[in-house]
Amino acid sequence: MEPLAIDFTADGKQVIAAGADKVIAFMDASTGKMVRKLPKMDQPVSWSSLKVSPDGTHFATVCMIPENLDKPRPVQMWNMDSGQKQSEWMPPSVIRAVGWTREGQLVSVGGTADSLLIWRIQ
Repeated sequence: MEPLAIDFTADGKQVIAAGADKVIAFMDASTGKMVRKLPKMDQPVSWSSLKVSPDGTHFATVCMIPENLDKPRPVQMWNMDSGQKQSEWMPPSVIRAVGWTREGQLVSVGGTADSLLIWRIQ
């Protein structure tokens, strides 16, 4: 596994890592042992684009298209317990960052040379 994005679960007990191998893996934070892996994805998760929600019930990822990093790519929201993808949103332009507000809203940021774009996804 070559991790590109990581985050801790809300309780700090597990690390979620996503890598170039297109797999999202959950590891025990104290031992480093694998807890579970989700099925292989179609595309790898982008650098630093895996974020756990403040309440710990969801996490979000932004995929990358390795052949063209300047092409818009999907933002996906996952259920933490089941590991099932709950939604996917294709932005109109390239996403530069994704994160959660304190209130639990998933937002993403993109932009151009002269503008900043912010989207509320969930």
